[in-house]
Amino acid sequence: MAVYIPISKVSEDDVRVVYEYSKDVYGPDESRPGRRKIVRTLIAMCAIDKANGYVTHVDDNGWATGSRCFLHVRRKLTVHWKAGEFPDRTCWAS
Repeated sequence: MAVYIPISKVSEDDVRVVYEYSKDVYGPDESRPGRRKIVRTLIAMCAIDKANGYVTHVDDNGWATGSRCFLHVRRKLTVHWKAGEFPDRTCWAS
């Protein structure tokens, strides 16, 4: 199963950059038995410290703490931080 997590910059100041990322939730598709469809999208926010690259949750609505989704986002933002980049948009894809 492929994983795609879009990551978008929300705000930036001298200390940190705040990013928003999302995760699709799938459920059964009644019109096509045996298939699944997106039933909702969960959104969370995290921030990366410009000085040390530490990524923390800003708002996750309870679903992202400790999730693989957050681990992927943290890894991607850390790679950008090491390169001295704070892109407006990026993603995790695997």
